[in-house]
Amino acid sequence: AYFYAGLTKRDWVISVIYSTNSNTFTINVLEDFTKPLSLSFRLFGNILADELVVVVLVSLVPLVILYL
Repeated sequence: AYFYAGLTKRDWVISVIYSTNSNTFTINVLEDFTKPLSLSFRLFGNILADELVVVVLVSLVPLVILYL
């Protein structure tokens, strides 16, 4: 879906980016594949961190109640 949307909406821009320099063609292709992967890892980390913060705060509630 990521590549299809980019190619259908901006086909001429993609062809200009890939045809500017043949030496950077491989780097451009790798960049297109690693961008969604990197974003998915960041999303997973953010969701995991949110859950860990909730667990830590909930586990501290009995200690606060005990000392009050």
